[in-house]
Amino acid sequence: MTDFSDAELIQRFRHGQLHSFNLLVWRWQKPIFNFLYRFLSNQQDAEDACQKTFLKVYQKLSALKETDKFRLWLYQVAANEARDQLRQRKRQPQVSLDAISESRSDAEAGGSPEYSDPATPETDRNLYLTELRQIFAGAMKEIPAEQRVVIVMKIYQGLKFIEIAEILQESQNTIKSRMYYGLKTLRQVLQKQNFSEEVLNYEL
Repeated sequence: MTDFSDAELIQRFRHGQLHSFNLLVWRWQKPIFNFLYRFLSNQQDAEDACQKTFLKVYQKLSALKETDKFRLWLYQVAANEARDQLRQRKRQPQVSLDAISESRSDAEAGGSPEYSDPATPETDRNLYLTELRQIFAGAMKEIPAEQRVVIVMKIYQGLKFIEIAEILQESQNTIKSRMYYGLKTLRQVLQKQNFSEEVLNYEL
């Protein structure tokens, strides 16, 4: 059954073969979680949104008309859940990049770098890359969510502009504009915090 298309698994699910839904989850859980984690930059929020996404998919799958567009519909459900998580998060305190920058300045004043030299042994290299990812995740939080979601879908999920436009129900020109301004804002945020272009180049 793992060779069946999404549409075939959906049809089998509609005919009472509940195991087919489990296969859909198995197939899509990792990419959807990765999308949510990149978008939300918080593991617990991503796990919660992922669980809610597949619960809603289970509840509404029988009503899906265009089964050949299951993948796009799935991302649409996930994006909506991510937006809900962001709305809930607004009332919670956030750690800004200003605080990260202050910590960086303190470290520099004490003669120690913000992150390790990439030319050091493997363990230090891993630490260096982890710190780069943390810096980038913090910067991503600073750009508008409508731009961030496009960057994640296009660069990390490999979706086409036409697909993102359908998922977010916007025109392709709007999606391309959000991509452009999102990357521009991301560079500005990193430069403002005195982080080099290397951080952006590493992630993108």
